[in-house]
Amino acid sequence: MSVRKLALKAALMTSIVAMPTLVHAADASKLSVGTATAARAGADQQDGSSLGGGVIIPLLALAAIVAGILVVLDNDDDPDSP
Repeated sequence: MSVRKLALKAALMTSIVAMPTLVHAADASKLSVGTATAARAGADQQDGSSLGGGVIIPLLALAAIVAGILVVLDNDDDPDSP
């Protein structure tokens, strides 16, 4: 490889690595929601859940994990094709 190609690749890689830092450092205060004059406030719940969070998704995840373990540990070593 020529020195010109290596220098070009080094410049491109440096710009790829530096771009997120430059974008993060840019001033985005005009786009910020914190400067809005009418901020929305949360309301109190009258009938809150006694569980304190969602239970269905963790139970489905646990069931999927158990089903995956059962499929892996199944002793079906016979081939499906004749």
